[in-house]
Amino acid sequence: MVLNADAVEKNDPGEAYRQGWTGTDIYEAANYMLRNLAVELLLKAYKIDGQGAFAWRTMLDTTANFGTIT
Repeated sequence: MVLNADAVEKNDPGEAYRQGWTGTDIYEAANYMLRNLAVELLLKAYKIDGQGAFAWRTMLDTTANFGTIT
């Protein structure tokens, strides 16, 4: 994962293309990573222990009755 956007060079995606990735594949991977990062930041902001869907389920189950969460 790239933590410093300034460290990315114009030709860096070339390696992904050489490995068979398409432009769409690269976009989808970046989009997936950014969405996961956003969820992680939200969990940290609300001081939710744990990560992922199980952390949300625990929070919802303990704060209100929202019915069955699937």
